[in-house]
Amino acid sequence: MSRQRGDRARNHGDAGRQLRGGEREYRGTACGVSADVWRIAGDDVLVVSDALEGADVPSDEALAALVASINARLDHALRVVATARRYLPSSSTQPACPR
Repeated sequence: MSRQRGDRARNHGDAGRQLRGGEREYRGTACGVSADVWRIAGDDVLVVSDALEGADVPSDEALAALVASINARLDHALRVVATARRYLPSSSTQPACPR
């Protein structure tokens, strides 16, 4: 039993280390794709972005999902809604921060 533990310990050495007459190594590739949409209108700036990361080149379906995600959030951000006036200050005569 002690020999098996020793073999297991030797098998978990560094990458590239000789193992029972052979060599092993670990290779990895990372690929990332990101997209940003910037909309500047006067003093307003809107930024919508998303990213996709993986171990391989992304598929067409993954890229389409990335674009759909950005489009959905951009459509939501650009939607104009009516202002609820009763929740906004009624005039500029009242101080913004009461003392």
